[in-house]
Amino acid sequence: MMRNSTSHMPPSPADHFGAAYRASSSEFSTNLMTSKGESSSVCGTTHLFFQITNLSPIDLVLDRALVDVWFGQPTFSVALLHRYSVPAGEITHGIHIRYMLADNQKAQIQAFDAAPGSKAGFHIYISAYFESKLGRFLVYRSIERDRL
Repeated sequence: MMRNSTSHMPPSPADHFGAAYRASSSEFSTNLMTSKGESSSVCGTTHLFFQITNLSPIDLVLDRALVDVWFGQPTFSVALLHRYSVPAGEITHGIHIRYMLADNQKAQIQAFDAAPGSKAGFHIYISAYFESKLGRFLVYRSIERDRL
């Protein structure tokens, strides 16, 4: 359907959302206690913490999110299936994902972190599915952070 200047079509939720959404990874935790109680640089459990800032006048609900984490290459993918209310004009904190790393994933992160001369950060790619009174919509974001 084409939009012309004489007809009025309501904006889509994505129109509101594009200018009103910021997602950030506030922390990426990778700490491990070995069986001997020693600390290791890569953990068996990874925690991702996010916040969403809703700058729009519309209340949103984060229905679900698919998160891909890359340490030089795809390392793991995880789904956030808990629904979070994101009120208009507010920041929603406490969005948390916990993921258990397999041995090969721990080895990949350790190799990435130990690579001499490598200054690459890790990447988080998010596909977030939202609901609002205007309908459902999908937003893609990528977050890049410095090394661990």
